[in-house]
Amino acid sequence: MTPPRVSVVLCVYNQAAYVAEAIASILGQTLTDLELIIVDNGSTDSSPEVVHSFTDPRIRYVRNERNLGHAGSLNRGRALARGRYLAIMDSDDISLPERLARQADFLDAHPDVAMCGSWVETFGARTEVRRFPTEPAVLAVSLLLCCPFRRQVSCCGGTRCCRRDLIPVLDRLLTMPTGWRWPIARRSPTCRKCC
Repeated sequence: MTPPRVSVVLCVYNQAAYVAEAIASILGQTLTDLELIIVDNGSTDSSPEVVHSFTDPRIRYVRNERNLGHAGSLNRGRALARGRYLAIMDSDDISLPERLARQADFLDAHPDVAMCGSWVETFGARTEVRRFPTEPAVLAVSLLLCCPFRRQVSCCGGTRCCRRDLIPVLDRLLTMPTGWRWPIARRSPTCRKCC
């Protein structure tokens, strides 16, 4: 079996009200060469039934025997990933149809970039656009002071896409406060805007 271009890891815990829209937004991507790895962190609501209502063969569902927390579930999902690129999707988010195509194309065109993400538009009770650094000079300064992607880890990590082959190397560079290790660095001092 040929590995997919992109592996998407979606962790779910008691998100029955939202997870169907999240899944549908990934399955409806213009980039169709993907696998969707859904890691159920021991949901006690009807999340598993919602997930099983989808019959798309690109979905791989695993359920944790015990609650591993979000970080543990992400790590389990990324260990199962087979794609060239690894994208994160939150179970209560919706991805625009071209998200994965734009991110994968960007990484293909820029082999010196290890990870990309996007801005976030929130909806519901509070709407806003969360903007993250995109200019190389701003990112370079941010990397000297802190990790500009840390805010993504805590509040909108579902926008990231990275090179899966670099994860073992990049894991050693940064340990997040939660104990979750994630590639925050780049292959070179060049950062570029993706989407």
